[in-house]
Order: sequence, then structure tokens, then C-alpha cells
Amino acid sequence: MLDHIFLTVLDTERSIKFYSRSLRPIGIIERHDYDGKDGPVGHPDLKGFGASGRMFFWLRQGEPSPGAVHVGFVASSEPAVAAAYDAAIAAGATSIHAPGPQLHYDPRYFASQVRDLVGNTRVCLQELAARKVTMMEKKADFHAVAARLINATNAFDTDAVTALFTPDAVIDDPSTGERFDGHDGIRDYVERFFVGYKTVTRLLTVEAFGPRSARLRVDFTGDFGHEVGRLDVRLDSTGLIERIDADLE
Repeated sequence: MLDHIFLTVLDTERSIKFYSRSLRPIGIIERHDYDGKDGPVGHPDLKGFGASGRMFFWLRQGEPSPGAVHVGFVASSEPAVAAAYDAAIAAGATSIHAPGPQLHYDPRYFASQVRDLVGNTRVCLQELAARKVTMMEKKADFHAVAARLINATNAFDTDAVTALFTPDAVIDDPSTGERFDGHDGIRDYVERFFVGYKTVTRLLTVEAFGPRSARLRVDFTGDFGHEVGRLDVRLDSTGLIERIDADLE
């Protein structure tokens, strides 16, 4: 469990104003100053920020190391993420990305990210609490997911394949030059590229990216010959496939 963090800044007073404005929308509104002379020799003065009686984010004067620190703050809702982002920009931050889903981490991960006054030091304001995304969340069994998908496509059973996807699922496959949306699109994809080419798929490897995301490396054989491809699969909270990004190696 992390208790606190020190962030080195060039201009303490300017940084206090910046973080006071930036953190207020996510409920970090308490302040406490620690006088370095009250500690051991050489202890720096600290400017603390916190909530609920705890100080956990501290600023100290010094020479920062741009790009060496990435701090993530938890917000209670998506509007709070947006408010914190707007406040940070108004206080002088530089935008890295505006509030929105960060699907490369998790389907439910919503965040904004800015650079603070130091420059390359990054501060990520992320909404995790409301969606209950934690490191302890149970990971999906992607070997089982892969087995169901491959068994259905190898049987050329379009109904069984479609049943594995959410109604608004997407398959994006640059190797075909097309994107396939919804159950009708999934059906079209299977009929054209699996049934049509008599494609048989064999699973090679599974690499999980998070609780609901994984990369499947697969071997394809059919009327076209032989290819090795990858399927980046993302599941919804019920275990259905909501997106596949597919391509050939």
C-alpha cells in the first residue's frame, strides 16, 4: 500500500496554486505545511495535499527530473475527471489526452492526462473508483474464450460465433481492408473469411493485457494457404466479446 509521494518542483508557491486548483474537483482540498527544521538535518520543507485528514501528496523545492514521475489520482466519476482536467488546463497544465476511455488498459478505464508546470512530469487523473477496476479483479479465462471462438469458427457455425459477441461488437481487420459492426457484421466476417475460405484456426499463444483484454496468436490454414495472425480481444463485464482487432503477422 502506498502512503505518500514527494514531487520535486522548481517553484513551490506556483506549484501550490496549480495543484490547489487541479486537485480540488476530485476532493483533494486539505493542505498542510511541514517545516523542514522540525525534522532531521537537511530535511526539506514540504507542502502537503490530502483528504479526509490524511496528507499523501507532498511538494518540495528542488531540481525536478522531467519525465521521471507519473502520478495517478482517483476520482469518483467521469464528470469529476473532466472537471479536474479543465481545472488543470486553466491552471497552466499541458494536455496529453482529454478525458475519455483508455481501452489499452481496460475497457472500463476512464482518464485524462496532463503535464504539470514542470513540463515532462505527468499527472494522470483517472476515474477508477466508480467503476471498481482494481488489481484484484478476477481475470477472464482467455484460453476458454479462445477455445469457444475457435471451435465455433472451425465448425463454420456462424450462429455459435455470433452468440459469443455483444450486439454492438466490432471486428476491425486491416488485412481485409474492412471493419465489421454488430452481429450482422460478425456473421458476414465469418461467412466470407472462414466459411468461404474453409479456414481452420489453431491457437498458438495467449497474452493477457488486463482482466478483460488479451492477445491471441493463431495459426490459419485454408484455401488461401497458411498465415499466422493475432487477435486482440476485449470482453465486456459479462464475458462476451465486444471488440477484436485482428491482423496478420
